[in-house]
Amino acid sequence: MNTYFNVKRAWEEIARLNVEISHLFTWMVDEHVDFYCAIQGCYLVDAPLAYELSVRWQYHDKIHEKVVQWLYKASKLSGFTGSLSYGRRLGRDIALVADIPPPSWAVFTIADDAADESKDESEIPGVVNEEDAGNLVDFIDNLGIRTSE
Repeated sequence: MNTYFNVKRAWEEIARLNVEISHLFTWMVDEHVDFYCAIQGCYLVDAPLAYELSVRWQYHDKIHEKVVQWLYKASKLSGFTGSLSYGRRLGRDIALVADIPPPSWAVFTIADDAADESKDESEIPGVVNEEDAGNLVDFIDNLGIRTSE
């Protein structure tokens, strides 16, 4: 019975991830843009501050690179219908992003995708698509039900 609830909670979490992954990725790109603008704005006026911001920016970029790797893996899970793309936050000026190069971790290539497909991932045997997964959940759901016949 624990397996049933684990599978059910996993599907609920994937449904939440459909939205949250996009929000997190957008925030990460926005932070990249904010650091870039702040460093450019104070580079000539306050060089030590620009240097400190640059150091922190590099640190954040390393963290974001690892986070994006996990987000990308999560986006490949069956049942994920969201997108791993940059959105637009309400009230945010879209012109800020226009002239700023995207971060290295925000660019995916077809080679990255092919490398992921070549890895052997463990899946539930007999579950090929979402309909099969739903049938499995329904089957497990009905295991504890007894009919009085």
